[in-house]
Amino acid sequence: DTYVASCLLVFLLADADDETMAALTTMLHIVMTVNALLALAEFVTQIRLFPYRFDGAVFETDTRSSALHGHPLANAMVTACYLMALFNGVRPLSPALRGTLIALQCAALVVFGGRTALLVSLAFGLSYGIAMLFASLRGGRVSLIGAAIACILAALLPAAIGGLVELGFFDDLATRFVSDGGSANARKEMFGLLGMFSLGELVFGPDNDLVDTLRRVNGL
Repeated sequence: DTYVASCLLVFLLADADDETMAALTTMLHIVMTVNALLALAEFVTQIRLFPYRFDGAVFETDTRSSALHGHPLANAMVTACYLMALFNGVRPLSPALRGTLIALQCAALVVFGGRTALLVSLAFGLSYGIAMLFASLRGGRVSLIGAAIACILAALLPAAIGGLVELGFFDDLATRFVSDGGSANARKEMFGLLGMFSLGELVFGPDNDLVDTLRRVNGL
């Protein structure tokens, strides 16, 4: 695997006109919305449309949603990045639509079970929310309707979270924090293997057969 392709894509987009960027932005919103809805549907039905495969076989022990991006952690990373973009502000979208997309992606982030992505998103999201709150208060005028909606949401949010807990919405995620089946240890062992590759291999992608051999030898 290599991240060079994504870096080159940035250079290609630097010359894109406004119409092209608008089309790509719309496509991004659509793909990520479908991805989140599919993840939630998989959580409810416990049926994976595109199940994650390990060595060619379906990885039955992982009950997290796989959605469009395959591995749950890949989904969590992409969703967290998109979520940060939504927090940062999407000007063509109305505040109501942006809020809906943020809520949808937050729900999808839970069913993907990515602990790091979830905690980082929570930290940055809370920081952003607090900063925006103080910015609004410093402005001297607060919309009465906006204040009323905020009060209603503040009252309903604990009840909504409690209801989701009762329905088992957070069960898989909580299990990941308690016992992750060796996932964290596998990543710790993985860092020890980085010294076996040159800088060029790490940048442009090492030989897949060598990576697969090292993975098998180390039981990862």
